Amino acid sequence: MNFKNLNPEDIKKAFDNHIPSPEGVHRNNSIMATLIEIDGKLHFLYTKRALTMKHQPGDVCFPGGRQEDGETAMEAAIRETEEELGISRENITVLGESDFIVTMFNTKVTPFVGLLTDITLDELKPNPGEVDKIFAVPVDFFRETEPIKTELSLKQDFPEDFPIDLIYNGRNYPWGKAYVPQLFYVYEGETIWGLTARITNNICEIIEKNNDLG
Repeated sequence: MNFKNLNPEDIKKAFDNHIPSPEGVHRNNSIMATLIEIDGKLHFLYTKRALTMKHQPGDVCFPGGRQEDGETAMEAAIRETEEELGISRENITVLGESDFIVTMFNTKVTPFVGLLTDITLDELKPNPGEVDKIFAVPVDFFRETEPIKTELSLKQDFPEDFPIDLIYNGRNYPWGKAYVPQLFYVYEGETIWGLTARITNNICEIIEKNNDLG
């Protein structure tokens, strides 16, 4: 298109065909906050990443990963859960979609809540290339336990070619401070923190907000 001939109808057409999404996101990840019933009580099922993994070895997380071309966010979450836990999609009942998060790494993370059915904890076959271990935590633990709450501060790091002189006041510009909230839960020696803790907490808040649980 020649922008010299741009008119309002061209702009309207462009936005009629545009689906709003987070600007600047370079990667879409999906996760499945897995639930499993044990002795009549609902538990969150977590995986501990294999120590041989390049990224975040040993971290506690939910099954999940990158959304592939042509996949919806839900399809990616289901596929990743199948692959990591060694189960069939027939064992996964999606109960809902939680609030998405855009990380400091320009990644959109879309969490789903899924119930594992017709399978027990002992019947799961985690992929040893990705998963070091699995463990379950009662959902009511997160309602009864206050997490450790803190935050990480982000600092500006200017490359040599950053045009600082084009900004009003240059190096004396009053930069604001940015913080990333962090939550920590400790359950039987396992630490659930970071994005996984935030997603867990958010899901519990949504459940409590929309139910009279007494």
